[in-house]
Amino acid sequence: MKFKIKLENGEEVEVQFCRNKYGTIYARRLPYTVKNPTPKQEEVRNKFAKASFDAFNKSREEMIENIKSAFADWESAPAEKRNEIMEEIRRLYPRDAEIIIKFLQLIF
Repeated sequence: MKFKIKLENGEEVEVQFCRNKYGTIYARRLPYTVKNPTPKQEEVRNKFAKASFDAFNKSREEMIENIKSAFADWESAPAEKRNEIMEEIRRLYPRDAEIIIKFLQLIF
């Protein structure tokens, strides 16, 4: 998924959260290009390019709304309650906890 974030210098950039083969989560700046793509990368890129971006954006907005409603008290919650929510996320989704927490921090 793509997100727009504001850097410390005030510049607004588009990023994508990714996971490397070791499980580390990082944000990569878009547009991202590979100089010499493998056939598999080329195939994935072509399939993605053919996807309906309107449908993609609509599903992304629906997902954001679902998460916002599920964590409606996140914005007004004290730090203690936020920590409880983050611990619950880490317990339920140990592999994806960091990206979910970063996502929550971005949308709220």
